[in-house]
Amino acid sequence: MRHLSMLEAQILYALGVRPIWDEGGRVTGMEKIPLAELGRPRIDPVISITGLYRDQFPNVMERLNEAIVMLAAEDEPAEQNFVRTNSLRILAEMLARGLSREDAGAIAHTRIFGNESGNYGTGLTDATLASNRWEEGDGKLERQYLSNMSWTYGPSTASWSKKYTDSKNGEVNAYAEHLRGTRATVFSRSSNLRGLLDTDHPFEYLGGISMAVRHLDGAAPQLYISNMRDPNRAQLEAADKFLATELRSVYQHPNWLAEMMKEGYSGTLQVLNTINNFWGWQVMDRNIVRDDQWQSFHEIYINDHYQLGLREWFEHNHPAALAQIVERMLEAIRKDYWQAGEQTIQELITIYIELAQQHDIHTGNETFKAYVQELMTNFGMAALDNKPAESATTTLSDAVPADSAPQVTGETENISGQQMSEVSPAGEAIQLIWTYARLLILIIVSGFFW
Repeated sequence: MRHLSMLEAQILYALGVRPIWDEGGRVTGMEKIPLAELGRPRIDPVISITGLYRDQFPNVMERLNEAIVMLAAEDEPAEQNFVRTNSLRILAEMLARGLSREDAGAIAHTRIFGNESGNYGTGLTDATLASNRWEEGDGKLERQYLSNMSWTYGPSTASWSKKYTDSKNGEVNAYAEHLRGTRATVFSRSSNLRGLLDTDHPFEYLGGISMAVRHLDGAAPQLYISNMRDPNRAQLEAADKFLATELRSVYQHPNWLAEMMKEGYSGTLQVLNTINNFWGWQVMDRNIVRDDQWQSFHEIYINDHYQLGLREWFEHNHPAALAQIVERMLEAIRKDYWQAGEQTIQELITIYIELAQQHDIHTGNETFKAYVQELMTNFGMAALDNKPAESATTTLSDAVPADSAPQVTGETENISGQQMSEVSPAGEAIQLIWTYARLLILIIVSGFFW
C-alpha cells in the first residue's frame, strides 16, 4: 500500500515479464521480455503473502499467476527459464506420488502461498516465546510454519486456499516443494515508522522462510531488505546490516529510550516487545543476530549504560516487563544462542532474583525455573522460592503466551488505584436519594440568586 507495488514490479522483472497497459492506464495483460533483451535467465519466485495481502489484492495475485503460467508454457532453454524448469520438475514429482494430472499441474504452476482463507499470522510469534516446548533443529517450529503457510493461491481462483493430498502419504505441502533450493529472500520496508523490530511480522514472515529453507535444504538463504524508505535512494540491503543499523539508531539509542520512558506502562511494553522480536529473529536465523548485540541490550537495558534510571522506571510502571526481558536474555544463554560471559550471567540472575522476591514474580516455564536454580547454585546463591503466592494471582499476557508469561502476585492491600467493594441495594438507594436531594437544593439556591 505504501510503495505502490514496487515489490511486485521487482517480482515481474525477476520473471522477465512486463504489464500491458491500455490507454486509460489499466493493466490488461502480461507480456514476456525476450531473453535477448533481458540478458539473463528468468528467475523463479516463490511468493509468500500475508492474510491482509490475500484479502486486499486478489487482482494483483491473478496477474502474478498469469505471468507464471505464461512462462511455464514457454519452450525456452532449461538454464534460461527456471520457471518452466521447476514447474516440469515438480509436475513429474507430483505425478510420481500418485496425484491426478490436474492436481499435479495446479501444484506445479502455483507460486503464491499463504494462510487459509480467514486466518492470519504464521503462529510463530507465540511459539517462539514458548521456548521450553521446542529445541533448535527439532523441526517443531519449522513444521508449524510450513503447515500454516502452505495454502495455495494458484492460477485457478476456484482452487484458492486449498491443500492437496496424494495416494501414499496424505497431505502434500506444495509450499515446501517450491521453497526447496531457495537462494535469497526479499522483504520490503518503505517507511521510517516500520523496521524489523517494531512488530513481529518481519521475523515471522521473512525469518520464517529462512528457518523453513534451512530445515529443508540444510542451509539458510541470504535475506535482503528492499529498502524503499527514500524513493530517490532505493536499494537492496542485507537484512543483518539493516537490523544492525536499526539497533544503533533506534532501539539501543538513548533518545528512543527516553521517549519510551515518557509513556509509562505502555513504554515498558514497547521495550519488552523489542526484546521479544529480537529473540524471534535469533530463533529464525542465527546469521541475523550477533552476540555483541545481545550484550549491548544487556548493558543498556539492564545495567542502564546511559544512566536514564531504567530500573526505577520499570519497577514503578511494570516490573514484570523487566523480569520478562531478563528471562528472555537468560533463555538466549540457556539455548546456546548467546555466548555471554560469566559476569553478565551473574548480573542477569541477580536482577531476576531481586525482581522475583520484591514483586512476587514467577514464570510458567518450568525449564527456565530449573535453569535459574542451577545458576543460583553455581553462583552460591540461596534457593529461590518461586511458587505463586496464596493470594489472588494475575497472569501477564501483554506480550507473551499464557504458558510462558511471568505472573505477579500480591496481597489485596498492596493494589493501588480503584478497588471494588460490596454495596448493599439499600445503601445504593440511600446514596441515590441524597444525590438527588443535593442536586435539587443546588437548583433552588441557584434560582434564588438568579
